[in-house]
Amino acid sequence: MDLNNWLVFICNSILCTYLGQKLPPRLYSINNWLFKERAWEKGGSIYQRLFRVKAWKTLLPEVSDFIRSIFAKRHLRAYTKEYFAGYLTESCKAELTHWLIIGSSFFLSLWNAIATTWAVFWVSIAFNFPYIIIQRYNRPRIVKYLMNKADAASRLELTNLPM
Repeated sequence: MDLNNWLVFICNSILCTYLGQKLPPRLYSINNWLFKERAWEKGGSIYQRLFRVKAWKTLLPEVSDFIRSIFAKRHLRAYTKEYFAGYLTESCKAELTHWLIIGSSFFLSLWNAIATTWAVFWVSIAFNFPYIIIQRYNRPRIVKYLMNKADAASRLELTNLPM
């Protein structure tokens, strides 16, 4: 892969990140088909079992390390309903952004040979799939925490979360 392809890949990743930040918040519901927990994920535990996500998830850089205005997800900073609502929304944004980067990597097929396109695709998977795993691991655990901490009256208030 030559320098031009790397530059296009990086610019594409930046564009997808920008787009992910600018889409309407209503798209980032945890009940949206893309973000909804699947039964086989077992509350996120499948990712720990298969990938040992807890061992490496805090070691990866995140965009908030470079752009301070973006919600930081590496460590929990509060235990309030409002904070967790923001966290869940940002988790959905992050997941969609990384899926967009992976999917749009085929854009390079417009001027590259199929072998280069597949190379870019697999590089895109390698760079982005770990972040998707982190979101798929954390989000159900946060929802479970909220549900366990909430009493019957508070559960009614959980309907205000991005679900």
